[in-house]
Amino acid sequence: MPEIDKAAARKFIARWQKLRDSRAKIDYETAGLAHEIRQVFSKGFSGDLQFMSWVQSFLHVWPPTASMLKRAAQAFVLFPDEADWVDFGGWQSMGFLLSFTAKDRRRIAKSVREIVDAREMTVGYTTVRNTAYALGCRQNRITGRPNRLMVEEKLGALRVFVQQLVDDETIEFDDLTDAVKDALTATDLARLESALNA
Repeated sequence: MPEIDKAAARKFIARWQKLRDSRAKIDYETAGLAHEIRQVFSKGFSGDLQFMSWVQSFLHVWPPTASMLKRAAQAFVLFPDEADWVDFGGWQSMGFLLSFTAKDRRRIAKSVREIVDAREMTVGYTTVRNTAYALGCRQNRITGRPNRLMVEEKLGALRVFVQQLVDDETIEFDDLTDAVKDALTATDLARLESALNA
């Protein structure tokens, strides 16, 4: 590798850092404004829909952009400190953190903060994601897409249940394990209960 002038390298790194920090500050400010507008609408799902409809109408954006701004407003509530947004690399990292439980978010944020302090520079999405997975954190079922391990666990529980049905026709709803109940949607669980109790 050729020798690079140290002054030029420092200047380049400083410029790159400034560019990344500026983008993260813009993400933070946008999320703050989205949060401010979101508060005008009612709480809950209907308010989310009203906010996204307003964003689409007044900003002339597509529904995915409106949804992203809704999630940015949610992230602003969880991470109101501009330093977090800058140090963690902006919206992409904050959006990723939304899909974890509060306990895991705190663990991830604490570990990423330690990395930022040790390196004395901001990090990006890849560092946040790798830190989350290194800590064993997995996105939750409500806001995050289930990961492969979760899907495999559910399929395994359902396989055992189906095999029990094949082997023993006298299974009752109360005999179902929690793993089987967790693997089914509420509607499917209600249908199964009525079928087994018939």
